[in-house]
Amino acid sequence: MSMKKRLLRVGALLLAVLMLMTSCAKLPKMKYENGIYTHPKTGVSYVPAPSYYQAIALDEDAEIARIVQKGIEDVVLYAVSGVDTKTMLTSDTYEIFCAEGTTLPTLSQMKPEVAYVCQTIELTWALAEIRNAAELETLIGTVEEQKGFPAGEIDAMLSKEVYDLKFRSDAHPGLYYCVTYWQFESEVLIYEEIDSANDFPITYPNVEVTTELYKGDLYAVYHFGRGILYDRVTKCCYPAGEIVENYILDAE
Repeated sequence: MSMKKRLLRVGALLLAVLMLMTSCAKLPKMKYENGIYTHPKTGVSYVPAPSYYQAIALDEDAEIARIVQKGIEDVVLYAVSGVDTKTMLTSDTYEIFCAEGTTLPTLSQMKPEVAYVCQTIELTWALAEIRNAAELETLIGTVEEQKGFPAGEIDAMLSKEVYDLKFRSDAHPGLYYCVTYWQFESEVLIYEEIDSANDFPITYPNVEVTTELYKGDLYAVYHFGRGILYDRVTKCCYPAGEIVENYILDAE
């Protein structure tokens, strides 16, 4: 009797897989040319959005088309919840495909009302929500207005926790703008060799700077703190201050 039940379960599983494969095969196949995907029935062309944009939610009942990939599983494209399919589509990993010619907002243009502090990438499970307008403005201004340094200058030996800040705005439904937040165990310091401790150009005016003599050479030492914002647009790092860290501490 137990063997029969097991066979029935296996049979049901195979049937479900076959139904899924059949359903996917019936979806229209996107035409691909020079980085552009065109729906064969609607004629709307889409391009993948940069990775710092993410769909908030997809409509699982609204499968729109599929992208055929040689040797691996097809990518199914869905409607983004609350967004016209002629404007935007998404995969099941929340990657956004925008209609060709669509201009996506910068972070400041988005005018977000909230930023979710998340430890997950695809699934948005928020440890905390930042809704204070002044704090949001500070974070946005840090990324867009301050001078940053390349991420490669951070000591690779420094241990860190990685979070996503997912900004959302009612003015741009269906869309997250994501900025990476790194929380280090030790302070991030950037060293620049200088000639004089009394008179040297300040590279990063928005952070504390001290001087230090090392093996006969003089350095300006910029103290970026333990919290760092990494902008996927510029691929640079910026001082996050204590805003995000305080929210994380309150959530623990």
